[in-house]
Amino acid sequence: MSNSQQNQHCACPTKSCPRNGDCQACQAYHHSRGSLTRCEHDKQSAKKTSAS
Repeated sequence: MSNSQQNQHCACPTKSCPRNGDCQACQAYHHSRGSLTRCEHDKQSAKKTSAS
């Protein structure tokens, strides 16, 4: 993926990850393992926090 297509605001703290900034690849990787991406996890946490 070229740098112009990468998400420059990627929330993943693992900058060395080959999927960092590639949202589609990140989602495919995490969803295939039954887990959430960092973005999805952060959104879910924000909803829980605002609901309390």
